[in-house]
Amino acid sequence: MIGALTPDEVTALLFDRLATLERQNAEQRAALPARAEEVSRIFVLEADYDLTMREAEARWVRSLLAELTDGTLPGLAQWRELHATGTIPTDLADLGEGRVTPD
Repeated sequence: MIGALTPDEVTALLFDRLATLERQNAEQRAALPARAEEVSRIFVLEADYDLTMREAEARWVRSLLAELTDGTLPGLAQWRELHATGTIPTDLADLGEGRVTPD
């Protein structure tokens, strides 16, 4: 689905997503210690799990953003070409038609 958007649109949306994740993570980190003192850890495991998953997503988003912003994401040139010209690059068209197999 991400390929339907331009790399610049995706980058902007990922920065927004990262900001949301970081805000949510900070809020939950601040709340978890208070909850742990109030109740046994067994009752906050789901909240701990949610935080761990969002932290992992934030790491992944940061990594993808780094590749997008420094230009090292494999296929970035073809992605830009697709949106600039409206034409699927030949190597991708060949792959889609089964004329070439990916490495």
